[in-house]
Amino acid sequence: MIRILATLVLACLAPLAALSQGLPLRFGLFPNLSAPVLLDAHQPLADHLSHALKRPVYLETAPDFASFVTRTRQGRYDLLLTAPHLAYLAVTESGYVPLYAYAKPVQGMLVVRAQASFQTMADLKGKTIAMADPLAIVVMMMEAELGRAGLLEGRDFARLEAGSHNNAALLVVEGKAQGAVLGALPFQRLPAEVKQNLRPLAYTRPALSQVYLANAKLSAVEVKELKMALGRFGETAAGREFFRRGGMGGLVPVSSVALQALDPYAREATRRLGSLSEP
Repeated sequence: MIRILATLVLACLAPLAALSQGLPLRFGLFPNLSAPVLLDAHQPLADHLSHALKRPVYLETAPDFASFVTRTRQGRYDLLLTAPHLAYLAVTESGYVPLYAYAKPVQGMLVVRAQASFQTMADLKGKTIAMADPLAIVVMMMEAELGRAGLLEGRDFARLEAGSHNNAALLVVEGKAQGAVLGALPFQRLPAEVKQNLRPLAYTRPALSQVYLANAKLSAVEVKELKMALGRFGETAAGREFFRRGGMGGLVPVSSVALQALDPYAREATRRLGSLSEP
C-alpha cells in the first residue's frame, strides 16, 4: 500500500516537474525602447532565469505599445515587464500576478537641445514637441504638466508622434522637434552621444515604476519559483550591473492593491486604445 501511494504521488508530481523544468517561458518586454536595445539589455536576466528555473526563457517584444497590450490580453507572455498603468490592466483584465516593480519611480521628462535657449515650458509655445507613444504613462503625466503651464496641443504647440522614447529624443537632436517627452529611465539608456546633446527642461511627478507580472496560467509553484529567481537576480554580478546601468535601483515587491492608484491612467489608456482601433 505504501509503495502504491508513493507511486501515485510521484505520478501526480511528474507533470508539474516536467512543466517547470522543460517547457520554455516567453518573457514579454514593454517596447519603450527599440527592440535591439531591449533584447540586449535584458538578455542577462533571461540567462539568469533560465539557469535558475532550468527551462529556456525567450525574450520577446512588440512593434508598438498597442500591439503589446493586445498580446498581453491574449495571454501570450508567461512573464511580463510592462508600464505600471498597463500592469493594472493586465491584473484586472487578464488575471496576471504582480511580482516586483523597479525601486526607482518612473518619471516623465521634457527635454530640449542642450544649446537651446528655452528655460521654461512656456518658451515652447508655437514649437513642435515630439512625444513617445500616447499610451506611455509619462506622456499622459507630461500632457497634464503642459496643460498646467498653459500649453494646449494644437493651439500652443504641435505634437509629433515619435512612437518610442528614443525616437522622441532623436527627433530633437535632429532638429525635427524643439522638445521631446520621454521617460527618465529610457533617457538613462540613450547612447552617450545622444544624451550629451539634450537638456532636461521639466519633469513630472514620480509614479510607480515598471512592473513584472506572471501569467495566471502558471501554477502557484511556478509563480513562486519565478518570483524567487527574479528576487535573486540582484545578488548576482550580472544583476548588479543590470540595475546599475539601467538606474532602476533594484526590485521591490508590488501588490494588486498598490496598482489601484494607477486606475485613472489605465482608464485613459483603455480610451486611447479604443480610439486607435476605430477606422
